[in-house]
Amino acid sequence: MKLQTGQLAPDFTAEDVLGHPVRLHDLAGKKVYLSFLRNTDCPLCSLHVVKLIKVADQLKQNGTEVIVFYESGKPVVLASDFLRNQ
Repeated sequence: MKLQTGQLAPDFTAEDVLGHPVRLHDLAGKKVYLSFLRNTDCPLCSLHVVKLIKVADQLKQNGTEVIVFYESGKPVVLASDFLRNQ
């Protein structure tokens, strides 16, 4: 599914990599940047995350919440070199 800028996302509930629930409806009224990435070993995906980290403070000041989804499973994400280096 591809959303256009300003289009409402369908509600969802998911679990973050640390086991905390993430519910889109809890973010109602806030700006939310959703990013769907392939896997933790993908160089382009890693570059995208690095760019997000660089603008994280600006996004936070703007009141924008960032949620990144990886196709990779939880064990792979937790074992990622990228996450260990942050």
